[in-house]
Amino acid sequence: MAEKMYRKHVESILLDAKKDRTLDVFFALVEMANQFNLPKANPHAPQEYLFTVESEVQSLYSLCQAICNQVDHFDFDNNRSTIHYALKDLEDLGILACHEEHGYYMKDMEEMVKTGSKGYVYLRPVFFTEHFFKMKVTHRRLFTYMCYVLDTGDANAKFFKEYGVDIIINLAKQDKSKKLNWLSVLHTENVYYARAVIAELIDTYKHTFVLDESNARRADKFTHRKSRHIKSYFAFLVYPILKKERVTAEQKMKDLKERHMTLANMIEVYEKDYKLKMPTGVFNILVSKLAKYSRAVHERVIHTMFNKLHSEDIKPYLNVAGLEWALPNWAPFITSIIRTKVAEM
Repeated sequence: MAEKMYRKHVESILLDAKKDRTLDVFFALVEMANQFNLPKANPHAPQEYLFTVESEVQSLYSLCQAICNQVDHFDFDNNRSTIHYALKDLEDLGILACHEEHGYYMKDMEEMVKTGSKGYVYLRPVFFTEHFFKMKVTHRRLFTYMCYVLDTGDANAKFFKEYGVDIIINLAKQDKSKKLNWLSVLHTENVYYARAVIAELIDTYKHTFVLDESNARRADKFTHRKSRHIKSYFAFLVYPILKKERVTAEQKMKDLKERHMTLANMIEVYEKDYKLKMPTGVFNILVSKLAKYSRAVHERVIHTMFNKLHSEDIKPYLNVAGLEWALPNWAPFITSIIRTKVAEM
């Protein structure tokens, strides 16, 4: 009964948006929070597996933020009270508890917080896989959830980046059909940065997931139809990974030169073709892609991006929390370049 009331409450918040997909992801998170039987701290666990209580709470909070940001008219910065009420509902359901110093945290961790422990939790990729199968969550929902976490840049992003492939491998092993229709996921999922992340995961294990001729033909057909946006963005990120044949060093250099030019014009092409603002997630992916190139390329591409756009067009992308995450710590000069350009506006 309480769960039905909670669902009704959240649906009322997002009713005008009619975003069924975001609701699915949100309730998957609620189910996960409600059913998690988190293992206790393991002092011998590898450092990569350790996350604090605060990071678990931040994960939930960030996902709420990501979902609300998907609603066109919903400005998270001006609607923190709505998020607060949503978290309060989770507290009423016994899923979360609130501590005056630590904020909200998973109910299972109450004792750790009371005793002043850092509350490290040992998370294993296979544990996530088993849990999602137990919940009967579809592959698509899992991918979407992973990409929301990656996009919000919270503490668990590192976990999914490093172990996301392991999760997918386990999913593939347990899948009844013995193979996942990767192209179908890429083809139907309407989250552009999700496609980019999945494509990178596939690239990591490209020898494990070999496309048959039928899928290869579908990939070729899909990436060369529709608008210039598909050719310049989607095909740029995904199609080279779907191709089975190896490319020569000369071809790689040629591709790099073409990609530099593509990145510089990406936002302009997107907004011209679709007559709408580029989603924050797409912008973050584009900026993060710059980290693969040299400093000279960074400067040239970023300056080009700024010069091609009016200041009012670019400002919304520079005021998002995810931007700092999109710029890797080992490339601080990117941040300085962008901040210099912002100061010049």
